[in-house]
Amino acid sequence: MWLIVTAAVVLVIGLSCATYNFYNFGMLGMVSEKNAAKLAKLSTYNGSPHQKAAARAYKYVNKMPNEDVYIQSFDNLKLHAKIFPCPSGGKKFIIGIHGCRSNALNEFGAFMKFYHENGYNMLLPDDRAHGESQGKYIGFGNLDRFDCIKWAEYVVERYGEDCEIILHGVSMGGAAVLSAAGEKLPEQVKGIISDSAFSSVYEQFSKSFVQIFKLPPFPFVPLCSFMGNFRAGYNFKKNSPLELVKKAKVPILFVQGLADTVVEPEMAERLYDACPTRKRMLKIPDSGHAQSIGVDPVGYKAAIREFFDF
Repeated sequence: MWLIVTAAVVLVIGLSCATYNFYNFGMLGMVSEKNAAKLAKLSTYNGSPHQKAAARAYKYVNKMPNEDVYIQSFDNLKLHAKIFPCPSGGKKFIIGIHGCRSNALNEFGAFMKFYHENGYNMLLPDDRAHGESQGKYIGFGNLDRFDCIKWAEYVVERYGEDCEIILHGVSMGGAAVLSAAGEKLPEQVKGIISDSAFSSVYEQFSKSFVQIFKLPPFPFVPLCSFMGNFRAGYNFKKNSPLELVKKAKVPILFVQGLADTVVEPEMAERLYDACPTRKRMLKIPDSGHAQSIGVDPVGYKAAIREFFDF
């Protein structure tokens, strides 16, 4: 009998470790910015609207001058970003925060010409444990919220008190910028765009366990949360985007694909309802997870222009 119990315990812990490692080890499946050209070429074959949009935009992105910049995180990691200056100059900035196991050019290449035409420079960081940024563990928006603030402070320090900043996050990046909204942001941050954000890490892991392993979240997700707290320093339930967005003080544009099977559209509704500031929800009917700029680029860009009065 004790052998059965021991085997069951080992199985539970093993599956929990496997899932945690799959999502949280930074070096697993990361895409460096150096491989962005290859990614854009490959993306035309996978049928993803977002990847196709990134591929179409790559010619514009590739000819834009850019600069590598670095900051130090609150926990002493060296973080990397690229700045793509607006050809017309100016002090308006988009800070684009990408999703898990992705990269900034993949997420925001399709926006670059649009933002440049509207007078915005783009600062595109590698998330911690991605690309050229240091880190062993993915922050899942929890740790990344402080990195967002650090990048905003970098822009203010370098370009002056009269600069203006919008934080734009996709997927895990959306969760990061919503979480940053609950912290003390520099006053130069004038608004946030959250695309396909999850409401909490705990809920997202719970959904993944059901989808991937066909198993109930308990006891696996609590064990993953314990490992996250022990290894990376954050708990899956504490400081969730849903909790932190309630403290927001800047306008927020929410974007959600209604065909999203990774992050439930209902999560976006709850995030929207919790937001106390000026807000708008843009729903894209046929868009899957983080695909909205590829499915409806006209509607997406029009919503940004109208919400922020470009």
